[in-house]
Amino acid sequence: MQPPVRRLAESPHPPPRGARSAGARALVAIVRIGVLLSLANGCSEFSPVQTPPNLAARCNDRDSNPAVEISFRRDILEGIFLVDRAAAPGCSCHNPTDALPVGFQMSGLDLSSFATTRRGGMNTAATIVVPGQPCASVLFLKVTQSPPLGARMPRNGPPFLSEAQINLIHDWISEGARDN
Repeated sequence: MQPPVRRLAESPHPPPRGARSAGARALVAIVRIGVLLSLANGCSEFSPVQTPPNLAARCNDRDSNPAVEISFRRDILEGIFLVDRAAAPGCSCHNPTDALPVGFQMSGLDLSSFATTRRGGMNTAATIVVPGQPCASVLFLKVTQSPPLGARMPRNGPPFLSEAQINLIHDWISEGARDN
């Protein structure tokens, strides 16, 4: 009678506790890299919204020009959010129909309509736009020079949004963030 043939997977010694296969180690490495890239690119917001000290001193929730009403559709949606990135800085990467909707895919933030903008992303939800409070609104804070969380948007900047575009977002929120 011949001794049993030992298969490659069998070992006379059990694997050390906590040992992972090469495939499992590779998967863990890929997940770690993905998390680091998400944090580095600024689309992940894991901390509560707080106006950073350097912005708090100069951030004011008041409308900069109450005589001029900001239109979400004309000024924000068509003038900033849906602008083709190739033509000018904008937020088209948060449009799910864009050729490269990276911002939408990573954060879940869809800026293609009023309803989806107000819904926010995976981590922003109700804090994306706080009507009457641009200094507490993630949407406004993320386009300023020193956002309290993640990187400044648009991610493909510079160029970033102009001061006039940033003021439009600020004033639209200050005026109550209406669907007009």
